[in-house]
Amino acid sequence: MKGFGVRVRPAGFLTVGGSHPAAMGADVTFARLYRRERLGDAELYIPASSLKGSLRSAASRVAAAYNVGRFTSCGQVDPALIAMAHRRTDGSFEECSVCRLFGSPGRTSSPNIFFEDLIPQGGSPAVITRVKLRDDALNAMKGGLYKSEVIWGVDFVGKIFYSDEVRGLLPLLLLAFAELRMDRFGRRSAIDVRLEETSALRDDLELTWHGLLRGLEDWLWRGDV
Repeated sequence: MKGFGVRVRPAGFLTVGGSHPAAMGADVTFARLYRRERLGDAELYIPASSLKGSLRSAASRVAAAYNVGRFTSCGQVDPALIAMAHRRTDGSFEECSVCRLFGSPGRTSSPNIFFEDLIPQGGSPAVITRVKLRDDALNAMKGGLYKSEVIWGVDFVGKIFYSDEVRGLLPLLLLAFAELRMDRFGRRSAIDVRLEETSALRDDLELTWHGLLRGLEDWLWRGDV
């Protein structure tokens, strides 16, 4: 498989919720990675599943907007509904572009794309107090104060690997990264993304998409983030 590097930088405070016990008195704690060789110790990280899920959602939003007829999305996240959406009238299955890229329930072959966990390059978390908002009225919810564990000013790095089976869908992956930089990530946070070590990726892309790749090789949000 071929691969490229991914560097994620919080645009402000970042929280990626985890399932570990509350730490530092926070109601919402940051995801932590426990390593077998370091029992009792843990480090913050962005799980591969969080990045993959966010990119999948972004790809679903932009699939139909580019190169009409080239990329498709079933628009489903529930496994049962995905299977139904891909079933044709003759009983056969035809996966949409998003599911062919990111995977779908019942696929028997090995995955065509693999995400690493994103590990921070230093930094330490802090706890801040936030206010829950009512989506319908856009005002503060009564008794809605809560504490959230956040981090900022630190890069998270990892890699993505892909097979030749999805070479034709790599532009959709790039479009998803571009969309993700303009959307929410984690617990209503925002991030910037930069792609690195992209020589193999560039070779596998049509020339038409090299401009988008160059844009993703640099930060979108500049200044103090």
